[in-house]
Amino acid sequence: MVAACRRVPLLVIVAYAQVVRSVGASPPLSPLASDQGCEIAIPHPVVVTRPGSVVPMTGGVLIGWVLETKKKGDSTRATTSVREIAKTIAPGVEVIFPRDRTTAKKISFAIAGDQMTFARGGASTALPPPQATRAHRQIDQGRRNSTHVLVTVDLQAPAPPTAVGVIAYRSGRRDGVTALSYKPLSDAQAPTSLNVEIFETPTCAELPKGTQSAVLGEDISIAWVDEFGQVSARSPLIRVSE
Repeated sequence: MVAACRRVPLLVIVAYAQVVRSVGASPPLSPLASDQGCEIAIPHPVVVTRPGSVVPMTGGVLIGWVLETKKKGDSTRATTSVREIAKTIAPGVEVIFPRDRTTAKKISFAIAGDQMTFARGGASTALPPPQATRAHRQIDQGRRNSTHVLVTVDLQAPAPPTAVGVIAYRSGRRDGVTALSYKPLSDAQAPTSLNVEIFETPTCAELPKGTQSAVLGEDISIAWVDEFGQVSARSPLIRVSE
């Protein structure tokens, strides 16, 4: 299992990337999967927060996702006690908080029958908003009319060291702000990188339910998220172009 989280020790996360909760897969399946006749991967949740971390009072435990070639029935659901609550911040991504965020000293939930507990009380550090300038949507045609879509964003400054992922948003007059997608920041993206991926059509895989790609001509914004599920302010709106 590979959990790609930027500048959070990957060896720890990979070892700790246990299945946490069943996440629905969003149709349609990538057309590239049927082209190659490969085994289909589906989203499985992983704990992104590092083991032993002290969660800040303003944060929680971040649950992201990885793609694994497992049957849907193999996924193990997580159970939280009456003292915890899960908040969805993007498709397939949740943050587990205590119901009493003022005085609770820990966050506890079960994984595959094992109880997990994180202490609370760590210092909180605010993430700066992304300095986004442009968004690009690239479309490649494959065999049998299959389509590969990649959406990236140009930056004036790289992601902050504590950011582990990026969320893309659509702003609508009627629906307000909608989270379109979440993508982990991988170690392959250098600390000085001025370009970040926000969406990519997977090969032989399904994305979490509700995941959407930004479309050409629309205005979107992005935000950073850290390992405690704390989300930065959104960037100014940027136009999606080719």
